[in-house]
Amino acid sequence: MTAARDAGRRLILVAVVAFAATRPLGGQEFQPRVYLLNVPLAALEGPWSGSGITHLSRARVFVRPSMGPVTLDVAYEHTLQFRVAGAPAAVVPLGTSSAGGEWLPLQGTLVDGDRVRWQHRLDRAAIRVGVGGFETTVGRQTISWATTLVLTPADPFQPFDPADPFRTYRGGVDAVRVRFFPGPFSNVEAVARIAGGRAATVAGRWSSDWGAFGVSAWGGVVHDRVAGSVGLTVTAGGAVFRGEGSVRATAGD
Repeated sequence: MTAARDAGRRLILVAVVAFAATRPLGGQEFQPRVYLLNVPLAALEGPWSGSGITHLSRARVFVRPSMGPVTLDVAYEHTLQFRVAGAPAAVVPLGTSSAGGEWLPLQGTLVDGDRVRWQHRLDRAAIRVGVGGFETTVGRQTISWATTLVLTPADPFQPFDPADPFRTYRGGVDAVRVRFFPGPFSNVEAVARIAGGRAATVAGRWSSDWGAFGVSAWGGVVHDRVAGSVGLTVTAGGAVFRGEGSVRATAGD
């Protein structure tokens, strides 16, 4: 517990310094944003999980000051998970995006008991530089290559997590990202990421819009295995239809 408290104090100090560094730059206005989420979940006993009730609360504060072509993206969050008495330690993997595993040591666990788990972390800590039609982002950042909005199984960075259902607000990953915009409706990008100090993800993506149609495709190595995906968005009759499919190599195929 002493080591956990010391780690928590160090992380809070890093967060305070990071937020202090985001004071108004070059006349930019300091406008923090807050994201709050509560996820109650009940599960029946099955082959992969036990039965029980879990409740997770998440609070995240964002700031994004900029000065010319440079933008600093910082977010600090706390997650608090409760389990009812008698429920298994892990009914479902809630809050996996805040459970660690990233390369940068910007997270910690304050309390880890039988019924309560309290974690905090710098969810975003990245610098973005845009020059001409190119943009480079280094650090912990949110990356979503999904076509769909909520259920996103083809996303190689943050697949669906009930604790982060909306892809815009999903947890950050430690990566280097380079984007190129060849036209107003086209985007080409490449991302390199190391998770847990070992598993590597290096992939590229292309996306473009043509009238009512949006097309995207990505391919590369995801957690040391070859993978790829295609996505399609169609707007018709005032409604938007989204779909995607992916192929990934497994240990034997």
